[in-house]
Amino acid sequence: MSAENAIKNLESQVFSVTCRRCNHVYNDEDHQPRLLPCLHDVCLDCLCELVFDESLTCPECKTTHKTRDNDVTTFPKDPVKLGRVLQNPETLSDVCCDFCDEECSATHRCTDCLDNLCPDCLQIHRKYKKYKDHSVLSIEEYAKLQYYVNSTIKCSVPGHTTELIKFYCTDKNCELCLCPSCVISHIEHSHRVLKIDTVFDLRLKNIKTIETDLQQQKERVDEAIRLIEEETIVVDKMANNAMKDAERTYDFLIKLLEKRKSDVQNSIKSVQEDKRELLRKQEKGFQMRRNVIEDGKNYLKSLLENGNKPEFLCLEPIIRKQFLTLLNEDHGCLPCTNPTIRFSFQNMIEDFEELINELGLIVFSNAFAPFTKMTVPNLSYVDETFEIRLQLFNPHHELTQEEAIDVQICLVDPTEKLTRSLYPCQLEEDGSLRTGFRVELAGIYNVEVFILGRPFYIHNQQLEIMERFHFTSEDGYDSCNDAMKSPVPDLVRSQGDMKPLASPRRPFSLSSTRSERCRMTFTCPPFHLDESTLHKNCYISGCKRIISNTTTALSQYHTTLTNKGSVYNGAAGSISFFSPCAAYFEVEIKYDIWKDLCLNDVICDVIITNEDLSEFTTTQRHHKFGWSFSVVFCEKCHQVCIESWDHLDLVGHLPVGLVTRNSSLHKVIGIFLDDTNACISLVDCTEADLIAQFNDVMFDKPLWPAFCVNPSEKITVELKIKTGQEINYMPVHLLPI
Repeated sequence: MSAENAIKNLESQVFSVTCRRCNHVYNDEDHQPRLLPCLHDVCLDCLCELVFDESLTCPECKTTHKTRDNDVTTFPKDPVKLGRVLQNPETLSDVCCDFCDEECSATHRCTDCLDNLCPDCLQIHRKYKKYKDHSVLSIEEYAKLQYYVNSTIKCSVPGHTTELIKFYCTDKNCELCLCPSCVISHIEHSHRVLKIDTVFDLRLKNIKTIETDLQQQKERVDEAIRLIEEETIVVDKMANNAMKDAERTYDFLIKLLEKRKSDVQNSIKSVQEDKRELLRKQEKGFQMRRNVIEDGKNYLKSLLENGNKPEFLCLEPIIRKQFLTLLNEDHGCLPCTNPTIRFSFQNMIEDFEELINELGLIVFSNAFAPFTKMTVPNLSYVDETFEIRLQLFNPHHELTQEEAIDVQICLVDPTEKLTRSLYPCQLEEDGSLRTGFRVELAGIYNVEVFILGRPFYIHNQQLEIMERFHFTSEDGYDSCNDAMKSPVPDLVRSQGDMKPLASPRRPFSLSSTRSERCRMTFTCPPFHLDESTLHKNCYISGCKRIISNTTTALSQYHTTLTNKGSVYNGAAGSISFFSPCAAYFEVEIKYDIWKDLCLNDVICDVIITNEDLSEFTTTQRHHKFGWSFSVVFCEKCHQVCIESWDHLDLVGHLPVGLVTRNSSLHKVIGIFLDDTNACISLVDCTEADLIAQFNDVMFDKPLWPAFCVNPSEKITVELKIKTGQEINYMPVHLLPI
């Protein structure tokens, strides 16, 4: 088999055995296949040419990768492609000589010079004294040797080179393949060591899951490409239609100008003929008058020459009268009309030129969807007016004001019914567009934008419309008191920059019938746990102030802090609430899912207790602590759902999204809320395996930190507040499960 056929045979197996830049066949020396972080392989020789100033650009996808100290050997080898090449010695059996200008087949390879040699060059190579000690192998022997060396996976630790790799250290600072002899030292350092097959299966399963999600992303990308292709066709179609419309318009205008030109020329000719006719008539009259004068003068001359004095005196009165008559008509001896005929535009050319320049403007939008900013309220209520603001930017990050462009913002309900805005978009001073809405039905609405009648594909925005709950006298509230009717704690007073968040939840049901207001004060203490838990820092929502920088509590695996009686007091700030009202406290905890879940099963629950720890919240215990919110996996609808509880009564159930992989539902699932309060992630805690992720989740704050649930149970992650009495210094505890 020739080298070309062998390469085609390998490439038919999906793997390309040649460098994508220089097309050289991979080997285990100067043309080693090195894998870049973008998963494109390039040979080592090309990487050395591409690296510059500690950065390297992939020749395939143009992604830039940082290369410390310009060391390209930090990029790992691709053992699969290298192994495929070495499994087929035919790929090296017909390589060309590295010295001959002509394409001569190489028969040998020097393992010291790393050069391929034809028979003639081999003889020259052997004649040189400095090449005397070089090892020269035939191409076939070299291929077999390389395949043997690379096909065996043995330990690289000195003294263990004869032992096969069978284990893997999963410690996050280690992650090495081990032989049986290496396992002992790692176990002594309390590292977790597993069989390499077990780790392979777990990692493969994890990668396959991510691959499944990646396939879904690919489908979304394919859908986006399809939409782009459709939009490209629409762009071409609309551009062609615009060209035809422009051509028809300007042709029509040209015809109008031609017609006007003809009319003006005909008018000029008509005026010309009228003036010429008047002048001809006047000229004819003057000619007749001249003839009369000449005749009178000739008659007088003839009379004087041929007549006598008595005859002259007899005819003199007649001659004198005629001459005086002709003399008195001398005032009319001028042209009767002005000969001026001029085409005048009276400065219309400039106006017409300006009009022509503005005639046929191209109507289009410079808005660039990825840079679009939209301000949508988190929620609103039925029959209440709310506003949506939109800022449009061009591809250069410049704010564009589409004042002359038709921009429409609409709401689409789950039934695909379109709700238009109350009034057209209005341009604000800051360049944003503002419009208002009022809807009659509760539900989750998608916000869509149309520019010039076409959809504008921006990031999906959702808005929840809820029914406003009206209190009655049965709930123990005064119907005439507007503050008591509102489900939002309007009577909340805050200190400093910690402001409570508005919430649509109902107030606590009061067990007491007292009408007086009961003041309740709680204080969040400082605490900071070590890295053995998921919790790195704790903040108070709103002000984002770090509660504590010092370690005041240490949690160990399977250790409950509250059982130790550890109470941590200390004021980071306080908020006073006046009941009856809904009081909520929010804690935001930063954590790293992947690093902490790899080898640590500690999941922390945020609870709140009284000072003597006699009463505290748990995942099953609700009494005296009022309202709670839960993010659970619901077996009934097989979705991740948000539930609202009033003590033991379920008062709200909101589905968030479907779980895409049913195979892991029998295992323990960790549900995580990210620090943006807009994403829910389902993670297989036993394998650090991301099962599903729901982005842009629209639900009410406050959101709680990480927690662990079993699909067969409903576990509540909550931070509750006791009402109806004054409570001071209510500490927050972390309870590892």
